Amino acid sequence: MIHEVVGSYKIVRLLGKGGMGEVYEAEHTLIGRRAAVKVLRASIAHDPELVARFFNEARAAALLRHPGLVEVFDFGQQTDGSAWLVMELLEGQALADRLKAGPLAENLALGITRQVAAAVGAAHARSIVHRDLKPDNLFLVPDSDMPFGVRVKVLDFGIAKLLGEDTSSVKTSTNALLGTPLYMSPEQCRGAGGVTHATDIYSLGAILYEMLCGVPPFVRGGAGELIAAHIAEQPAPPTSLRKEVRPEVEQLVLRCLEKQIDKRYRSLAEVCDAIDAVTGGAYATGKQSSSSDPSERAVIPAGASPDEAFSSTMDAKKMADVGGAATELPVPAAASTGPVQGASTTLGGAAGQPLAKPPARRSPI
Repeated sequence: MIHEVVGSYKIVRLLGKGGMGEVYEAEHTLIGRRAAVKVLRASIAHDPELVARFFNEARAAALLRHPGLVEVFDFGQQTDGSAWLVMELLEGQALADRLKAGPLAENLALGITRQVAAAVGAAHARSIVHRDLKPDNLFLVPDSDMPFGVRVKVLDFGIAKLLGEDTSSVKTSTNALLGTPLYMSPEQCRGAGGVTHATDIYSLGAILYEMLCGVPPFVRGGAGELIAAHIAEQPAPPTSLRKEVRPEVEQLVLRCLEKQIDKRYRSLAEVCDAIDAVTGGAYATGKQSSSSDPSERAVIPAGASPDEAFSSTMDAKKMADVGGAATELPVPAAASTGPVQGASTTLGGAAGQPLAKPPARRSPI
């Protein structure tokens, strides 16, 4: 597709590919604005359910205007039936890639979580539930105006549910499992129909758990075992894996991970309030923290590349606050999140299977 024009954008180069399609860097033919273009594979673009799910991402994004949510500029179909959408091009690193280096400092994990809670909370206010929150869908963009110099962008509303809409004609909304088993709520594990905003609260709790402990709440040998664990088992307390976690932070995480919906926080706004309570409100605004913590005062060098800027911010306290705990963490057997019907993201393959890594860490895949 290189040099082809999609809508008003000329394809420049391939950034990455997954089981359902590709992501390209593109440039507007008139104004030169750079963007990322997702394109469904032609072989599946004639499946009305997959196209509907693909365009649901554009529809959900079109209803939302929030600095923490990736912006979609345009979408449509080519004459051959292939579906595409155009979104802002991001530069930085997926949280999933950052976590490969080990757990994060507690304050950094809380700062990231608060940003996600505020962004997805804005979607909830418009009756949109994400339903597939996971580290792969959280993109960390260098931004010196934000605490820790990082702005979080929430990606991939491809399986989002707009509450109150009639989805009876879409089989995947009632009968198939949607999401990624490592981070799915108990109610979502039982079946995708009828999930509410509470499922995103659980998933965000699972992500915070992994940021603090270096592993998700449950690590099992297969998708079925993972699902059973989310439904019936209690996660190990974070302090049993990382003693530095404060009790009040552990309580916050475990409340997000309650099996019963009515025992979780009632909203992501309450999650923000809880984080503010344990951090003194340090991350309640977009202003740089004045803390003496070196990881919160990292300076991004002038002219630094996106990766260099990100590293200068994120790694300031890596040895002091993360390295020791990471080396002492038990390393469980790698989780298998094998094929689960309907569990892919917009461009991904089976649940939990990562997309091909782009040449440079950029684009909202």
